[in-house]
Amino acid sequence: MKSAINGAELRVYSSGQGPPLLLHGGPGIGDSTAPIAELLDSRFRFDQRGCGESSLTPPYDVPTLMADIEALRVQQGAEGWIVAGHSWGADVALAYTLAHPQRVTALIHLSGTGVQNDRGWKEAYQRGLAEGREIQHDLGPVNVEAKGDYLQSRREWIRSPDLLRRLAECPVPTLFVVGGGDIRPGWPNAQIAALMPSGRFEVVEGAGHPLCDTHGHELQAMLLDFLNATE
Repeated sequence: MKSAINGAELRVYSSGQGPPLLLHGGPGIGDSTAPIAELLDSRFRFDQRGCGESSLTPPYDVPTLMADIEALRVQQGAEGWIVAGHSWGADVALAYTLAHPQRVTALIHLSGTGVQNDRGWKEAYQRGLAEGREIQHDLGPVNVEAKGDYLQSRREWIRSPDLLRRLAECPVPTLFVVGGGDIRPGWPNAQIAALMPSGRFEVVEGAGHPLCDTHGHELQAMLLDFLNATE
């Protein structure tokens, strides 16, 4: 279905009965989280503005994404909810949690990049690409404008002077999961998990960036263990 959110038309997917919100990766592509949504029995997913079947309605930036997610929460009548995200979506979920910690009961951060703009991290990622160690998927068309704008906005967001303080003070139970075979180094996520009062860091050994392509059972066990502990 399409929902009118903050002047945009967002394509919202509603199916499961589990943790309410799952945010897709990218940026600039539509929702590609169906396998993870099935593991979580996730209730809501949506194509971010400028992505997939949602309208091409700028601005494409972190503050607008935060407003879109919060408006969706209000629209769905959720007082508070569990928020999950994969890749870019994991970092968006973290930003939303810091913006609205009173609305997030738990955060699941899967294969995100952390709050860094580290040259060594980028070199390791590029080396993995060059060596062909990235699992390739056809994720559909990319909105190049939206991708560029979102990434630039996130670079500005991670330079916020109070970002590390807010992370250290965030009380939301948070699970960070990375694949041991992901070409993206996982140390930034381990750092954030150690910084947050209720952060937890896990590695799915042998898994790549998508996590559940080959290690769905291991990932599901981690997610259920975390969710059961936060109840």
